[in-house]
Amino acid sequence: MADRYAHVADLAPGEAVPDDVANQFNLARRLYVLSWYSARIVQVAERHAYSTTEFALRLCLGHQDKPSRKRPTLKRLLEEAERKGLIRLDSSRREAIVSFRNTFSHGSKDFYPDGRRALEACCNIINQLYPPVRT
Repeated sequence: MADRYAHVADLAPGEAVPDDVANQFNLARRLYVLSWYSARIVQVAERHAYSTTEFALRLCLGHQDKPSRKRPTLKRLLEEAERKGLIRLDSSRREAIVSFRNTFSHGSKDFYPDGRRALEACCNIINQLYPPVRT
């Protein structure tokens, strides 16, 4: 299991990431580590990472307090963050993130055992949204 932890140890939220977001992302990492016991837990880790990324986007873009039915979708949040210059993401990566998030959120029998790529993509977006504060 230590090698599983080492596999995602470098995927950490930066110091400027709000605690609520960092705690949720760290939970996704812990779930990934626990997938050592059962490979299917990887899907739970990925789903949580995607949900945390959506949460980080809503928080950063000021959509957190809107009623859930009026909140933009993950795709719209990513596009808005790109438009505002907060993140850089190529369109194929954006579409893959949205597609996988929807697959995991709406149920699927599909199994994708390599969750590290999803965690890496999510961590990258979160850290772009909350870059280190320069003093």
